[in-house]
This record gives sequence, structure tokens and C-alpha cells, in this order.
Amino acid sequence: MSRLHLIDTNIYSAWVDGNHKRHASVVDHVEELGKTLIYVSVVTVAEVEYGLSLPHPLTAGYVQKIRSGLLGFGLGAALLGRS
Repeated sequence: MSRLHLIDTNIYSAWVDGNHKRHASVVDHVEELGKTLIYVSVVTVAEVEYGLSLPHPLTAGYVQKIRSGLLGFGLGAALLGRS
């Protein structure tokens, strides 16, 4: 049986932001999970989109990276990890 994990906005942000102070620990933890289903909720998607709609100094490429990451979940789930 596969394990399921729901990540919130804070964890998603730390995961995709290489400059975030918790980035390395979040990446390490996700890798330790192995093969697992990781979900993001529609609340996380909405919060990320809202944050991106505010004035910010982010480049268009970085904004695209954040949105592409969400699409990687199919706005549902993605199978991550290594065998």
C-alpha cells in the first residue's frame, strides 16, 4: 500500500525555493520518504497563486517554475522518490 502525504503551502514554498532557509531539510525529508504519493490541496494552490498575484521582485522565469511545480502535481498528486 502506498503512503500518502499532504504538504501545505509552507512546505511547498520551502521545497521549490532554493534560497529558503528550510529548503535543504525539506528536500532531504521528501527524499527520505521514498516512493510515496505527495498531494497539495486546492488551498495550497490558491495561496500560491494569490502570493504570485501580489507585487513582487520575482522574475517571470521563477514564477513559471513555481507554477510548473504545482502542475507537476496535476493539481492532485505526483509519485515521487527513488526506488
